[in-house]
Amino acid sequence: MEDYFWITVPKKLKEFRLRFNVYDQDDDGIITVNELLTVLREMGQNVTKADLKEMMRAVELGSKHDIHFDEFLMMVANKEACEENVQEVKEAFKVFDNGKGYISVRDLRTIMLSMGERLTDEEVDEMIQEATVKDGNIKISDFITVLCR
Repeated sequence: MEDYFWITVPKKLKEFRLRFNVYDQDDDGIITVNELLTVLREMGQNVTKADLKEMMRAVELGSKHDIHFDEFLMMVANKEACEENVQEVKEAFKVFDNGKGYISVRDLRTIMLSMGERLTDEEVDEMIQEATVKDGNIKISDFITVLCR
């Protein structure tokens, strides 16, 4: 695993730098928010303006209009980490959902408190409050949307 990290990270950084540089025409290390949206879409991420605002909030950029390369890296890294977590959550949901596509809030709490990076009860409560709960159940698709904000 350690070797994979040292091989993959430089390749990813190079890829991200190249994509960023396409829009950094004056080579000042800055792109606009609209250019960022385009770069993310070119990277295969189906990102709306609302998603982008949320991504920027998640890395504490607020409503900036110019994005530096290090800020771009933080957003892309967060998005990739989310995609890895999505697979883990989908696998955990399969154990509890019996092929229905939804699980109970209680089972979700069990999953979130026991998998990967440990969350506090408060963090789990916040995620559940953001998801749509119907009859004590949460759809996997709704929860993944909340997870990746």
